[in-house]
Amino acid sequence: MKKIVVVVAVLVLALVVAPWGVGKVAEKRLNAGLDKLVEQAPYLKVVDRKWTGGWFKSEQVVTFEAFSSWINAMNPKAIEEAMNMFKLDNGFYPSTAEGIAALVQAPPRARRFNPDGYLSKIPEDPWGNPYLYSTDGRDAVVVSLGADGVEGGEGYNADIDSRSLN
Repeated sequence: MKKIVVVVAVLVLALVVAPWGVGKVAEKRLNAGLDKLVEQAPYLKVVDRKWTGGWFKSEQVVTFEAFSSWINAMNPKAIEEAMNMFKLDNGFYPSTAEGIAALVQAPPRARRFNPDGYLSKIPEDPWGNPYLYSTDGRDAVVVSLGADGVEGGEGYNADIDSRSLN
């Protein structure tokens, strides 16, 4: 009789503990898979993960945000509008040498510079790198060098050019 009680107790314990343990293993593997996915597709960002374990069904709900850092990398409206306002006021874009700093502090050749400036400060891309700026006099181009801060690159390290965002 004792053997039957022990066997039943072990089976009940196995039925109670096994789903929990299997669920934890599954959760760990899914999280590792998501981390690998985000590493390979850096334009994805995991915003939220919810894991619900159950006896016969476990569920993980993942909320992604796509391209947010790339879109924000150019801060297209602020920089582009500031360049256009500078040109409207002064009749020209800041030179490549004057750069984006000309939107914060008046360059010597600016005739009607907005006393408040066009930007409150020189912006940095989401990775903390300075934007590159160039102009041929007709068009202004703003470039983020991506996560690595080096010209060229692929994926997360790819350069982001304001011309490609229009």
